Amino acid sequence: MTRTTRCFSGEELSRAVSQYAEKGFGSTSLIPFGHGDGGGGPTRDHVERARRLANLEGAPRVTIEKPSAFFARAEAEYPDAPVWSGELYLEFHRGTYTSQHLTKAGNRRSEHLLREAELWATTAALQGKDYPYEKLEELWKTVLLHQFHDILPGSSIAWVHREARETYARVAGELETLIAGAFGDGEGDGIRVFNAGPQARSEVVAVPVELAHGVEADQKLADGRVAMWSQTPALGTGTAEPSLPGGVTPVSVTDRGLDNGLVRVRLDDNGNLQSVFDLEKGREALAPGTVGNLLQLHPDHPTSGTPGTSTSSTSTSTPICPMWTASRSWTPARFPVRSVFAGRLASRRSRRCCD
Repeated sequence: MTRTTRCFSGEELSRAVSQYAEKGFGSTSLIPFGHGDGGGGPTRDHVERARRLANLEGAPRVTIEKPSAFFARAEAEYPDAPVWSGELYLEFHRGTYTSQHLTKAGNRRSEHLLREAELWATTAALQGKDYPYEKLEELWKTVLLHQFHDILPGSSIAWVHREARETYARVAGELETLIAGAFGDGEGDGIRVFNAGPQARSEVVAVPVELAHGVEADQKLADGRVAMWSQTPALGTGTAEPSLPGGVTPVSVTDRGLDNGLVRVRLDDNGNLQSVFDLEKGREALAPGTVGNLLQLHPDHPTSGTPGTSTSSTSTSTPICPMWTASRSWTPARFPVRSVFAGRLASRRSRRCCD
């Protein structure tokens, strides 16, 4: 559907003719028409304009017909037309920007949780549990509804975005309940870690403190959880242990550096990465004269369109604030399993805590 009610105007028809790139091979093109892009459909005015343009001197001839009839005639007229392989979509929509980052984050989180819920519900069904068909279908449809193009790019009115955030929170809660139900009641010894990813993982995990009985107190994190070491196969389950296994190098911490036997990282006073050295390959990952973890603020000046159709010049713009400065020194925190640097950055009136 076209976004305008000026269907079959002289300007529109002239543009359709001038932009038709296959004039040497074909003589027919398609103009979908109607009121708005939300399914309003053709109006009487549109139909009357088409009737008058059926045979109007100096104007392209317009015929209302089914799409199937158009494509059959176009194929007969141009049988060896080039074949496009891939999606047909408006190029402006590639990597759609958004003015509502929480909406886009909610959409992506919902997609991840839906996949995890299906994975673990299927696994539980193989063990005799009921598969939640109806609830999963309901939640999938809710997520799909909120992928409407005026919601994700942030071009709806304010209450739509508020409702979308509330809906994503509800969807996440219901999916996490389904996932927890698939895991069972937690009977058995030790802590089980579930890996929904396609690759085996060996890393530090944060475990709720009520589950981590007997773990040393210095493993506690700032949010109250406990850091533990886990090794889990792809699409499977593993265990969580309070200490590193043999063969895993503990992280060593200096005043401005971290070293885990695989990568050695050095920070400057502002929290930027001065060096990221790959110990296995024996090479520096950062380009000479550059730093990593450099947070910059850029002005965003869209060159055209709305949040759903815009292109932006941000990548070539001059930063408003090229550097954040540390308002206090970086503090290393050393744990048997996990080590971090904690600091606070400032830029004008903005503050950012990170580790």
